[in-house]
Amino acid sequence: MSENFGECIGHISTISMRLLIVAQEFPFPPVNGIQHKLYNLLQILTMQHECDLISATPPEDDQAARDWVSSNDRLRLFDFSRNIKSAYKLNQDSFIGMLRGVPPFAARFETDELASHITLSLTQNEYDVVYFDLISMAQFGRLVDQTPIIVSLNDSVSRAQIEASRCATTLLGKISNRIYSSVSSRYEKKILNQFDLVHVVSPVEREWLVDKGVTTEIAVVPISVADEFLKRPVAELPVAIPNTIFWSGNLSFDSITSGLLAFIRKSFPSIIDRIPDVQLNILSRSGGSKLEREIQGKHINRLEYVHDYIGAIDRCHIALFSDAGGTGLQNRLIQAMARGKACVCSRSVTSSFMGVENVHYLACDDDEDYVLHIEDLLSSKTRALKLGNSARNLVEFYYSHAAVSGQWNDLFKSMLRGHDVR
Repeated sequence: MSENFGECIGHISTISMRLLIVAQEFPFPPVNGIQHKLYNLLQILTMQHECDLISATPPEDDQAARDWVSSNDRLRLFDFSRNIKSAYKLNQDSFIGMLRGVPPFAARFETDELASHITLSLTQNEYDVVYFDLISMAQFGRLVDQTPIIVSLNDSVSRAQIEASRCATTLLGKISNRIYSSVSSRYEKKILNQFDLVHVVSPVEREWLVDKGVTTEIAVVPISVADEFLKRPVAELPVAIPNTIFWSGNLSFDSITSGLLAFIRKSFPSIIDRIPDVQLNILSRSGGSKLEREIQGKHINRLEYVHDYIGAIDRCHIALFSDAGGTGLQNRLIQAMARGKACVCSRSVTSSFMGVENVHYLACDDDEDYVLHIEDLLSSKTRALKLGNSARNLVEFYYSHAAVSGQWNDLFKSMLRGHDVR
């Protein structure tokens, strides 16, 4: 290796870039998986790079969002769309987009306002890389000329719709989801092949996209868990606390709801018979009145919101993730593992997870598996502690900021090859 080559490598490893981030959702405060991924990514990137942020939708609290941005010297809020109605409901621009072959999940964001924000930012600033968060934002890649562009997916929409068809309870639901998957697959192939790089969070997603004809380079970097989930000390539960199961999820998704209801109806009664003091803590902000009637009872504690999410996990003995379907890595699974909780999961939850069954988590194939695994863990705190410690170690090794920050920096710096560095 020549000295000049070594100097070049050292220069690239320490270079600070100017990045434009175009996001579907404003990442603060992080509530859902989309927000958590981007929130953690910005925490990592702004340790070394300058980031301008454009959001397709406004934050819930404008002032809190601006305060959060102001607290980070390397993060600048260029703007966000204020017309939230046009972003979340189909409108004239959306229908024009669908006529151009843009599926509804992307067409709803087809607004002149958002396009003008991106164009203005590109005109006023010089960027090393432009990053589009989620495929719904990929349609705006057409506005970028010369600068390298990356699109990041939480998961493939076409694959998610196939999973949704398996969870659908009606024939119409199964058919419509499969048609939607086919339309989405064609769009994904067309739009993703226009990018310089595609990012996904697991090898499963990469294999799916390659199989569907995406020829652009696809990089895998896992999502990360926020530092506070690993840094806050884990307190030992008092002996007097009842045997408690933690569950969290968005009840507006059928795949999540159906898995929880199946557990409550078919597995939980047997668990109550075997462990009479068991409690199921359900944390979710969504759910209709019919669903609310299903998830209540003497042994169920329903929570719509908590100020201390980490504390809510810590006050339980084990965590349950019973999703009937879904794709991509699950933030809530990794967060529970980071707190040292033994996790009992459906197969779909762990399909994209870097872990070993019976070492880092317990997987369930049917209703009886949930009964047996949960009874085992609640009856043997030593077994639960060992599983939880293994899970926490795995998260520190694969999913912490320290573990993924180098991968993200390498990914962005790889885009500079063949391009002049400012």
